[in-house]
Amino acid sequence: MKKRKILFLVLLCVLVVLLGTFYYLKQSVADFEGEITIDGLEHKVEIYTDAKGIPQIYAQTDSDLYFALGWVHASERLFQMELLRRVGTGRLAELFGKALLDYDKKNLQTAFRIIAEKSAPRLEPADRALTQAYINGINSWIKQANPLPPEFLILQIKPDEWCIEDVLTVAVYQSWFSHALMDRDHTNQWLIDQLGEEVLGLLMDYKDWSPPTVPPERELAHSALPDYAMASASNTWVLAPKKSTTNAAIHASDPHLSISQVPGLWLLAGLHSDEGTHFLGVTAPGLPFMAMGHNGQAAWSFTVGGIDIIDYLEFPRIGELEIQGPDGSIQLEKTEHSIQVRNEESVPYTTFFCHLGAVVEETPEKVRIMKWPGYDKGADEMLHAAYALRKTENFEAFRKTVTQFGALEVNWMYSDKNGNIGYQLGTPIPIREYANTVSVKDGLNPDMHWQGYLPLEETPYAFNPDCGWLASCNNQITETHLPGYYDPYRIIRISEALQAKDRLSPEESGALQYDTQSVVAKRWKDLCVEGLSLNGSQQLAQAVNEWDTTMSPDTKAGAFFQIWWREMTPALFQDDLADQWKKAASLKEVVLSENVEALIDRKDTPDSVENAAAISKLAVERALPLWKNRCWGEICTLTIEHPLSQVKILDKLLHLNRGPFPKHGAHSTLNSNFSSYSHENGTFQANNGPSMRYVLDWSDLDSFVINLPMGQSGNPFSPHYDDFLAYDTREVRWILPFSKEKVQEKAQHKMILMPLETQSH
Repeated sequence: MKKRKILFLVLLCVLVVLLGTFYYLKQSVADFEGEITIDGLEHKVEIYTDAKGIPQIYAQTDSDLYFALGWVHASERLFQMELLRRVGTGRLAELFGKALLDYDKKNLQTAFRIIAEKSAPRLEPADRALTQAYINGINSWIKQANPLPPEFLILQIKPDEWCIEDVLTVAVYQSWFSHALMDRDHTNQWLIDQLGEEVLGLLMDYKDWSPPTVPPERELAHSALPDYAMASASNTWVLAPKKSTTNAAIHASDPHLSISQVPGLWLLAGLHSDEGTHFLGVTAPGLPFMAMGHNGQAAWSFTVGGIDIIDYLEFPRIGELEIQGPDGSIQLEKTEHSIQVRNEESVPYTTFFCHLGAVVEETPEKVRIMKWPGYDKGADEMLHAAYALRKTENFEAFRKTVTQFGALEVNWMYSDKNGNIGYQLGTPIPIREYANTVSVKDGLNPDMHWQGYLPLEETPYAFNPDCGWLASCNNQITETHLPGYYDPYRIIRISEALQAKDRLSPEESGALQYDTQSVVAKRWKDLCVEGLSLNGSQQLAQAVNEWDTTMSPDTKAGAFFQIWWREMTPALFQDDLADQWKKAASLKEVVLSENVEALIDRKDTPDSVENAAAISKLAVERALPLWKNRCWGEICTLTIEHPLSQVKILDKLLHLNRGPFPKHGAHSTLNSNFSSYSHENGTFQANNGPSMRYVLDWSDLDSFVINLPMGQSGNPFSPHYDDFLAYDTREVRWILPFSKEKVQEKAQHKMILMPLETQSH
């Protein structure tokens, strides 16, 4: 009896501690009500928040506006911002241990922080002032926060104060990330090494069955260069008034990034100041950027461009800090790092850098340098363009601004209140005297060095095309080709849909963002049916043949097709590449399209010659036991995970993760679903997809509709941690008004930030 009483008291104490801890951590949720006095503001700032936790900030000055944006970013996403800062500075192992040591080394080697430190002194005074105001807002929130968000308590860390170099580091990393999403240089070089130089021609294959973004009448005189596949995606399109049921331009955007982690990249916000800044759309915590949305005069969005803007040059080494270049010796800058590792001793690490770029490989005899526009175009340029973009009013100014975003590698789409629509490639395009952008170049050869970048007047753009619409889905940009890694599929579907009707409504544009028709299935369904027929699976062959190619969760034919398509990769390439066959996935489309017999015929069957149908039959034999008569929603799921959920007890206590949920779409549908595939059990885990969706109808700025996949807040105790989840899965839209009257009507909360001086009076 006494033991039971003691056990009861112990359990009661544990419960009290847990409840107390939970109550304490709930105090870390962002404030939405009341009046807070803050040192650093000039004037009163009002923040109206709607039922989804979306703030609309009203300030008298731009400085106070950016201060408040920094405050809001920190209040909702401080841990995310801390991780981004640590990624750029190579400090993740300090939090998570040895497993991330190599990742830290890679990021230190890429020199994000070095670029930021070199860029900081070059900031324009006005840009520096606004950036500092944003940073002051971040630091002000951190200073008053008690407690900090739960991740800081769990990891037992306190964030350092933010500085200008931190913001610039995040900016450089994000511009790198936009290209890293799609870069395949190393894989393609490996394929050339394994399969021969003739593979280079396949990698450079121009897909004439996939339309470009820029209409032919706007073609520019570039030489024909490579076209590669990619791994991630985005969609955006604009309709001219003559194509719209509202007789005004319509602008749709859904950038595809990671959807399997929480929080997502974007935070929705409205920003308004008496000095003329007005914006409604998505912001990126850690950056004072108005990334995608509209300012009441013009709207903008972007997709990853896919152009190959990285080359590798190899130089003879003269000494530790000197290499031989085409015009003499080149000095290297050496940086000694001490990487802190959680629960381990610090690890020394040395990196080298020069005006050409970062040293990525070295021996006593040779040095390999990575050439990337980010080493030529500083983060100061990127910030200057970001601040200019917020007041864009016409396409000419827009073109000049978005082509000055440093090394940001994106396609920009434009629309405005006057009914104009436009497209501009923002990527800095290197001028090269060679076509092969994959192989490592001889640094001693001056012809292997870039000759600058294309000037604005020679960059691809389009303005008010006769067809009345423009679209970008990470596809080929022009018919006269630029080297890169492009997705040929989704542009086909959006082109068909936009051409099919004389006019489209905003609702129809929104519905297209959830469209699940598979372009890959439309192209290769017949080959799958042929393989099934050769295998004797007539009933399934009929089902696949009659399937409408939509990837809804209840489709069984679609589920089988997706497994079959993945199994076509080992069926085609395992004989050539053994256990490295996955690296050839990007070759599958072109090998089948062009019927490349040398790669279709299997080397492990010398007595027979296989054609595509025979390979399809082999893939069918692999796919059938994996399929198990399951629907797409059974084999393809989405689980949204918090970084700390790797500690299972934390996930259970704090309810960090969401899912698994059945997932719509596939990699070639407009409702894009990029999934990792298990060849062991035939299942797909969704990773990348729409990171937000918006549709803007210029006839009514108060009807702007927008969604996130999860929620505004990164704090698991916040009511806005996941309150967009049900909306997104049910395809329900959230309306975000622009006029102050409508903002106030929709607001659920109002918070006032007061300057310290005003309070004292």
